[in-house]
Amino acid sequence: MRLSSLLLSFCLVSGAVVFGCSDEVSSAAHSPDGGAGDGSTNADGGGAGGGDDAASEAATGPLTPTKATKAEAKINDVSRTLDRAQFGVTKEAGGETLYIEAHEGGVPACPESETPKRTLIIDGVPKGAPGDRFTKDDGIKVSYFDFEGAQITTPNPIITATAATVTIVALDDKASVELEVDATFDLGTVKGRVYGAYCEAMSQ
Repeated sequence: MRLSSLLLSFCLVSGAVVFGCSDEVSSAAHSPDGGAGDGSTNADGGGAGGGDDAASEAATGPLTPTKATKAEAKINDVSRTLDRAQFGVTKEAGGETLYIEAHEGGVPACPESETPKRTLIIDGVPKGAPGDRFTKDDGIKVSYFDFEGAQITTPNPIITATAATVTIVALDDKASVELEVDATFDLGTVKGRVYGAYCEAMSQ
């Protein structure tokens, strides 16, 4: 099961739905049509590369795989490190895309069996080759959830990226994926490497 499918329950229980939490959760969940990345999706509410189609489509050149997750989330001037990840595959009308969750805390089980402290959700990543870079124009959607409340102190603990770039470092279909992530939010940034093993329960 994908973490995004559990977020609405969290919002309803906490009462944060009053403050628009349910809208953010709906955006965080993957849309069946692959989402052409507008402000209603969990990706870049405004301008992850704008009209820079060339930057979106061009290969940046292969990066060196680390087979490790180390992404710094600096939100509201509070820094935390995401250190593990999992991914699933979404079947779209036009092909398959990747859905990735990177966490701090929790238990590395498939599916997630314990609530993590924080989670970065990256959705709609095309199955490209190492070095391929994707942004909002390619349908990338990125959101960040702070369960613990150390970084996001408002009743709505979900934020969506206003800009995001995801570069494929390595992809072994239904085994593992490694990405270089650079996401910008109104409250801060998440940057670094995300390496995850395949989780069948996260595929749909």
